[in-house]
Amino acid sequence: MAGSRRGRAASDVRAGLVFVGRREELRSLVQALRVGPSVVLVKGEAGIGKSRLLREATGRLESATVMWGGCHPLREPLPFGPVIDALRSADLHIDSQAKLSAATAALAPYLPAVAWQLPKDERGTADPETGGDAQRLMRAVHELLGVLGPVVLVVEDLHWVDEATRDLLLLLARNPPQHLRLVLTYRAEDLPEHGNALGAPYRRPVGVGGTEITLSPFTESEVRELAVSVIGPAAATALGGRLFERSQGLPLVAEEDLLTVADRLARSPADGAKALEDMGVPRALQEALNSRIAVLAPEAVAVVQAAAVLAVPATEELLAALAGLEEAQAEAGLEAALEASVLSETSPGWYGFRHVLARRAVYDKILGPRRRRLHRRAVDALSDEQPPPLVRIAHHTRQLGDTRAWLPRALAAADQAVAVGDDGIATDLLQQLLAEASLPVEDRTRTALSLARIAVNRADPTASVALLEHILADPALPTPTLGEIRLSLGRIATTSARSTTAGLERAVGELAGRPDLAAVAMATLGMRVVSDVPAAEGLAWMDRALETVALTIDPVAHATVLASRITLRISTATLTWEAAYAKDYDLRVSTDGTTWTTVSQRRGLTGPTADQITFPATDARYVRMQGIKRGTAYGYSLYGIDVRGAADLAAGKPATASSSETPWLTPELAFDNNGATRWSSERTDNQWLQVDLGSAQTVSGASLTWEVAYAKDYDLQVSTDGTTWTTVSQQRGHTAAGTDNLTFTPTDARYVRMQGIKRGTGYGYSLYNLRLS
Repeated sequence: MAGSRRGRAASDVRAGLVFVGRREELRSLVQALRVGPSVVLVKGEAGIGKSRLLREATGRLESATVMWGGCHPLREPLPFGPVIDALRSADLHIDSQAKLSAATAALAPYLPAVAWQLPKDERGTADPETGGDAQRLMRAVHELLGVLGPVVLVVEDLHWVDEATRDLLLLLARNPPQHLRLVLTYRAEDLPEHGNALGAPYRRPVGVGGTEITLSPFTESEVRELAVSVIGPAAATALGGRLFERSQGLPLVAEEDLLTVADRLARSPADGAKALEDMGVPRALQEALNSRIAVLAPEAVAVVQAAAVLAVPATEELLAALAGLEEAQAEAGLEAALEASVLSETSPGWYGFRHVLARRAVYDKILGPRRRRLHRRAVDALSDEQPPPLVRIAHHTRQLGDTRAWLPRALAAADQAVAVGDDGIATDLLQQLLAEASLPVEDRTRTALSLARIAVNRADPTASVALLEHILADPALPTPTLGEIRLSLGRIATTSARSTTAGLERAVGELAGRPDLAAVAMATLGMRVVSDVPAAEGLAWMDRALETVALTIDPVAHATVLASRITLRISTATLTWEAAYAKDYDLRVSTDGTTWTTVSQRRGLTGPTADQITFPATDARYVRMQGIKRGTAYGYSLYGIDVRGAADLAAGKPATASSSETPWLTPELAFDNNGATRWSSERTDNQWLQVDLGSAQTVSGASLTWEVAYAKDYDLQVSTDGTTWTTVSQQRGHTAAGTDNLTFTPTDARYVRMQGIKRGTGYGYSLYNLRLS
């Protein structure tokens, strides 16, 4: 039964549909696609002609490779599926001289046609069966698009895009490769609540061209022009007004009406007007399709209904199974549906509706009992496929209204999506599961934690925070699960330090029965100390973390707590004296409680006061007031000593670097006070990262928190003009990642630079944070 069957009516009549109107939109689109990089957004309601406009425009390009991908709510798991499908759709040509990094090897399993041209990676390629690093795949796609020459990447129906693919498209839009033309289509009325096509407000970067196009319905004259191309000038003159009245200028409805009229005229030249009368006055695609389906034989109607229920293009065999037809009957029915232009061959051997509105119109007319029978047959037929398409099986089960049967199938589909690394499909399924009140507590916990892990690893921290907060709003989640998710939120949140601290403190209580995670939450709190929080508060949390982690044998918890138990950088202290004050005293600090350093000498005080002291930022775990001479005959009496952390001079300031490993591991991420984000350089020794403090500041210390890709040797340099540099600290012989706390002679500087000299690994340099005081 397999093979290619094209409807004669579809190929003959639709071929006569001329491109009508849209002249200014076409000119603007072609102009935007001729020079890269550019980003084009095309908006319009269903059936308005977005795809036709794009095909008309791309057909006028001389040299660019055009790749087509589309979003669909029922696609099977594939990381960044719409983009990978687009890459597969084109005959890719990679320049033999192109230099691709090892990261592009991750694409080999997904693009077998060019796998031989991709480099090998010492970490191995991603495995479609076990999944791969989403960040690595994003980088690989970005890099590959950069070496393909002039490329037009079209992704249609963005309103259906999964969150992971949307992150990738947002990355490509914000930092497009030089020769990329990115074209996205969407229906504004079907976007998520935030109303942003790319999930976040988008503004084209400097140097990136493009345009935004909103398509409107045809005018009456344009509908008449379309009619002339299909039924000729005489019939168009007679029926043009009626056609416009029925369609209200929506191209898809006008085209479907014209196909029906053309079919009547072919059989009887006098029947054109009667065809429209038979369909009634109201504009409706439903009526146009009904009139064409009404003349089909029962086996053709059965095939059409099967296609409507399946919702995605299907093979002849699958359509026959749902329709309950023998091979010959199914073949005849499919050919009739193609000839009537009800169905079309979307790709060789695959059949479906030309437009989602057409499918919906047919689906809505199928009576309930028949519709349920077709969905049940779909579950049975799809379950026999190898491998079974779990997402579609779950969908059809849900359409049966059988929640008990749907839950295990949806869980299996979500597990499969997680396993292959398709975070977008996994996110959609997991959110559907959490919305189901009858989901058992054990499954709800597993689902929520899986969704939280995906959120933590997303490219956009803001989106991660929003998703985690959404999960936390679920009243049915057990308390320990809420604590684990709140811990994840606290470790990546980019909101104020105080609000982050409140969430982490709540997580500590919720994780009372999980000492491994509670200890990590406490250690994280200990590292959250900022300039308006007493340093003692952070040290107290670190002490609690050490006590709590002793209750577990979990090696990850032990390593995390020990790595977090660092000294704090302090720069201010306030000593509030009772009447028995000190005339002379020293303020001393120590990292071990044995060796002490004097940071301030106080002499000649004349009375009790709140003595505020500022000193160069220094590392300390212990702080001591060392009395030298009493101010009265009594001893020394203090109401309290308030020690504060050093303010970070570099937080949120503009940053630049010699390079960035990927478009999303950028310099400013080392100065955002977020321990979950980082800057990473290319894989060479001579790399640098610098920050502009905005004006000359007195700098006396720095704290550099390295990712695995640490620097073995580096210099910390300062400058007042960004041209002449002075080295204030030379660091040599580091052997592992961690936090380097540096102190040096106070110096005035506007610019501060980490100048890499020798890498500690085969990667580049990667910093979570570079703080200055």
